Amino acid sequence: MAIVGIFTHMQQAPGIVVRNSDFTDLVYADDTAVLLPQAGAAAPLLFSFSEATVPAVLQVLWAKTVLQNLGAGLPPENIYISGNDVESVANLVYLGSLQT
Repeated sequence: MAIVGIFTHMQQAPGIVVRNSDFTDLVYADDTAVLLPQAGAAAPLLFSFSEATVPAVLQVLWAKTVLQNLGAGLPPENIYISGNDVESVANLVYLGSLQT
């Protein structure tokens, strides 16, 4: 099932708007970056995402799941979802590129 298929089963869909274009995610193989308009949307969205993967017999690899603010403002706080800690980070490497 493609990531778009998972998004259609979510109670809340991810996404940001840049000018007149909508962006929901960046996907390469089994790595996905989900884009959110604000940090407060992370917990309910990640919970909904993890629930939507169940019918496809997929699961979130919580050990690799992190939060990062790529815009203005403070970094998001760490969150706890379904028994899993999701850490906020200032930097991460995504597909070999440092994201700061």
